Amino acid sequence: MERNYKIIEQKRKEMNLTQEELAKVLRIRPNTISQYENGVRAPKPKIAKKLSTILEIPLEDII
Repeated sequence: MERNYKIIEQKRKEMNLTQEELAKVLRIRPNTISQYENGVRAPKPKIAKKLSTILEIPLEDII
């Protein structure tokens, strides 16, 4: 199954969060959020779980 990284960007925008705001909550750099959203980099399991919770999307859609 191909990962749908764009769902991270989509849900972040639906929640009116900037990359900077989401990054601050996750304690990572904003450019890392951009990399996740563009499929350049996959989130580590711990971050993926937090993203899933914050953005209210299934973990399977992130990893």
